[in-house]
Amino acid sequence: MVNSALDPSPDGSNRDDVNLRIIPLSALKHETCKHLSAMLNKRKVFRTDDGYFRDWRGLFQVICLDNQYTSDLQNHANPTAHILHLWQKAGARARYEPNLWELQRILVLMARHDVWDDSEARINDDARSFLIAELNHVSQKQIVSCEKSDADILTRDDTSSHKQQYDAFILYADKDAEFASEIIERMEERNLKLCVKDRDILAGIEFEHDVFVRLISERCRRLIIVISEEFLKSPLNEYFVMFARALQIEQKKRKIIPCVYERMQLPSNLRYYFTLDYKRSNKLYNFWEKLEDALIDKSLRALPEVNLPASVTVPQIVNVPNDKADIVHEPLEQQPEETNTTSNNTVDIRKSSCNSEKMLTYSENNTKELCKKKWYSILGKSSAKVNLNRSKDKPDKKKKWYKSNKKMATAL
Repeated sequence: MVNSALDPSPDGSNRDDVNLRIIPLSALKHETCKHLSAMLNKRKVFRTDDGYFRDWRGLFQVICLDNQYTSDLQNHANPTAHILHLWQKAGARARYEPNLWELQRILVLMARHDVWDDSEARINDDARSFLIAELNHVSQKQIVSCEKSDADILTRDDTSSHKQQYDAFILYADKDAEFASEIIERMEERNLKLCVKDRDILAGIEFEHDVFVRLISERCRRLIIVISEEFLKSPLNEYFVMFARALQIEQKKRKIIPCVYERMQLPSNLRYYFTLDYKRSNKLYNFWEKLEDALIDKSLRALPEVNLPASVTVPQIVNVPNDKADIVHEPLEQQPEETNTTSNNTVDIRKSSCNSEKMLTYSENNTKELCKKKWYSILGKSSAKVNLNRSKDKPDKKKKWYKSNKKMATAL
């Protein structure tokens, strides 16, 4: 009879309320494995009632390792430790990790209650140490994750789970703050989101230029620069403009939108841009509309809906193999003949073997035939269908435009 204290419980817990099902076999320390090997390496003569060996050979039987390891284990100095190592390798290949509860169950099957009694305290200590190490590791990961998410919060609209994206970052000199405020007000009235250093960036960030670089490269689609004499005097502004130029070359996207606030000679790095001149105004040029069009993401614009008239009938196109391609007309209801009306019935058009040939629907063919009937009636022909369907083997006899010699001789 198996001792109830050593019999594995269904939930894998033991006397000290440690759930051994969640503790992998790798949690065993070297000293614990050495203690198990000292008791299981000695061969036992008698087997259990179920035929299991009561030494390391019983571990080999229950785990069902490959027989190719038999010769190695026979000559191994520590077969128990080697079997535990092979068990972990086999579990890794099968994407499965053996646990301490299974080791306890195997020892019960081998009737080695003495081994479990002598090793239980060591195994429980190893299990607790493993759990503490795992909790510390998880806590450290959470701390690192929180620090990382906190480092990504750059503006007042950012949260740990959401990083605000902007249509543009506006760069200007302090002297031009009034004009920059007008740009912000006008564009946000048009439902565009702009990032402004004095309004949106949070206080307490160590390096301001690093924040600008991250916002320009990761969060903002465009960079609006308000060009003035004061703006060009700042080396930091020049650095941001050069950085944005490198980004637009790398990403092959338009990044910089220059807005000229004062009449001036532009530097060489901005001279070849199409700039928006605030002082310029005429019927064809509107500064604010131009700026809005430059900021709007064209890919987000909805395509205009095309509504077909109710009277238009669209034929159904059915693709079939080329060897069975033909034009099939659905039977039409008989209608009284009228020269000025056409049939509105639809037909199925199947793919023809010759893709370049233009196929007509039944309604178009019917219209063409009706037109021919009308012209034949004008010309005085009694039946247009007979002339249309005349065989090609019997061409029409043409009237001679001259009189025969016989008739001319009779006349003389």
